[in-house]
Amino acid sequence: MFIDQGVGPDSVVRPGFTGLCDVLRLPDSFAAVVIDTRHLSLDTQVAALLAQQVRSTGARLVLVRKPRGETASATTPNDCVVPQWWQ
Repeated sequence: MFIDQGVGPDSVVRPGFTGLCDVLRLPDSFAAVVIDTRHLSLDTQVAALLAQQVRSTGARLVLVRKPRGETASATTPNDCVVPQWWQ
């Protein structure tokens, strides 16, 4: 698990994220798992850039979503919506 605490949503320089990308470049790495696209960044453009950085390592970026039919909670209203940049 890689976490960047205290990093603003518009920041692209993130020590934990850099560590994640370093690990994903290792030969046996397969994917980074994201529970919600907002875990990359609340800023859509920054999240898209970070997703591209993960993909440039050769690894996949996997989004975990709730099964169809489950309702989203009040704290995560958009967790089943996949943004256009994710495609």
